[in-house]
Amino acid sequence: MPEIDISQNVRRFVLKCAAGLALMGAAVAGTAWYFAVEKNTTELYDARVTGSYLSVKSRTAGTVAKILVADGQPVKAGEKVAVIKVKVTKEEIAELEKNVSVMEQNLRTLEQGVPVQKPVYVNGSGDSEKLAQMQHLYEVGAISAAELERAQAAYGGGRGEVVIETTYEPADEAAMNQARRQLEQAKAVLAQATGQHGTTAVTTPVGGTALRLELQEGGEVRPGQPIIAVGDVERLVLVAPVTEEKAASLTPGMYARYKLGGKERSGVILSVDKKESAAANKNDGQEPMEAENFDPERNWQVTISLPREDGFWPRPGTATTVKVSL
Repeated sequence: MPEIDISQNVRRFVLKCAAGLALMGAAVAGTAWYFAVEKNTTELYDARVTGSYLSVKSRTAGTVAKILVADGQPVKAGEKVAVIKVKVTKEEIAELEKNVSVMEQNLRTLEQGVPVQKPVYVNGSGDSEKLAQMQHLYEVGAISAAELERAQAAYGGGRGEVVIETTYEPADEAAMNQARRQLEQAKAVLAQATGQHGTTAVTTPVGGTALRLELQEGGEVRPGQPIIAVGDVERLVLVAPVTEEKAASLTPGMYARYKLGGKERSGVILSVDKKESAAANKNDGQEPMEAENFDPERNWQVTISLPREDGFWPRPGTATTVKVSL
């Protein structure tokens, strides 16, 4: 009877078993990792990048002609950070025209002179007789003392009826010059606005590191709209509002994961504190972005560290979801 070599079959069977065991081990390991790490996590929503910075804002409406700084660029106080092409609405034109009219009226009033009012006596003849009659009526009890006093004031003790006369004195020359300058400035602003042309520079009042916001060249801006954030990038953090119940389960040092700048990143919880009001958070020009929308139900805040990486400049106000390992 011929011999059958089953070694090849055994070898294939052993390899299949080994592969199956490896897959099973990976599945078990993955399941164990999920239960140990992923499942035992909590999510913090609306976590936002914030810290010590100042928003440099546009003072006028228009479009961004040019942004003069890049992310991470050091800037000095007074340095230009953007150029805005002015755009003025019809309502704003009407308001500027009204302002010119007010300035013109103010100048005409000063040129006419400063009004001075003083009492004078007129129609004196016969007033002493009237006053004597009022005195007699008072003595017989026909009128009161107050009525007698009014009669004495009206007839001037016999010198005539008292009236207020207005005269004009020349205005101070310094006030005249200031009024002329204000009128010239108002007319210049109106002339520029009427043509809807011209540009204005936006400068930063403080020094620090520039962080560009979600605003591109050619984008529309409103008065008071932030253009650049300037501050200390070393102090930027993530801040997430949470309920008191969730805050009780979190402690400093816990591992946290989140996505920023298109990449998965990680940090640790730095602090868990009761949230202050927006007014209390504003200090020395700092603008904590998370204080803008105070949620009374999530009145605790969790502060999470941000990594310091070359080329990674987290924009203030950027929101993400954080997973914390419990």
